[in-house]
Amino acid sequence: MRAVLTMAVLLAAAANAQARVSQVFPTDDATVSSAYPDTNWWNAGVLLAAYGGAGADVRHAYLKFALPPARPGEMIKNASLQVYSADPGRAFTHWVNLYHVGSDGWNEFALTWSTAPAHDAEIIASRQVRQSHRTDFLIPATVFAADSDGVLSLALGIADESGADKQLAFHSEESWSSPRLTVVYGPYAPIPEPETWATLAAGLGILGALRRRPRA
Repeated sequence: MRAVLTMAVLLAAAANAQARVSQVFPTDDATVSSAYPDTNWWNAGVLLAAYGGAGADVRHAYLKFALPPARPGEMIKNASLQVYSADPGRAFTHWVNLYHVGSDGWNEFALTWSTAPAHDAEIIASRQVRQSHRTDFLIPATVFAADSDGVLSLALGIADESGADKQLAFHSEESWSSPRLTVVYGPYAPIPEPETWATLAAGLGILGALRRRPRA
C-alpha cells in the first residue's frame, strides 16, 4: 500500500513540476513547388502553402529547427509552432495542415520539389489560418519521442488540395516576424502502462475501503 501511495505522490509531483520554456528559430526554411520541381525558392522572402491550377501546382513550406538539448532528467513535453501569415491584401482563410518530416538531410539552399523529403502521412495539427495573423500549431510529446535526434523538420500544406485555387503566404526566417518554435521541457515521466494504472486504481480502492471499515 505504501508503494501505491508513493506512486500517486510521484505522479502528482511530476504533473505539477515547473516547466522550462525555450524558443528557437528555423535554421532552414524554403518553399517547394510541384509546377517547378527543380527550382529552389529559398530567397523568395516568404513561405507558401498553396494549391492551384486543378493540381497543376502544389506548394509546401518546409522548416527545420535545431532543438536545445534537454537537461538531465528532462524531456520535451510539447511544443508550439508559431507562423505569421503575410499578404494583407488577401482577406480570406484556409485550413492548413502541419506534418512531421522524417529526414533532416536537407538545406534551404538546395531544397526543391524533386529533392524534398516526403512528410509523414499523419497530420500533427490542422488550423484555420487567416491572412495577417499569427497561427499556433501544437506539437505533442509523441513527435519528439519518435524523433529524438535534436533536429526537427516540419512541412506546411493546404489541407484541402482540391477544388478552387488556394494560397497562403507566411513570413520566412529572414523576416522580422520569423516562424518560431516554443519548446516546453519538464521532468522525465514515462507514460504509465495500462497495467500500472490498474494497479494504482486497485490500491487506492483498497485503501479507501480500509479507511471506511469500522474499527473494532
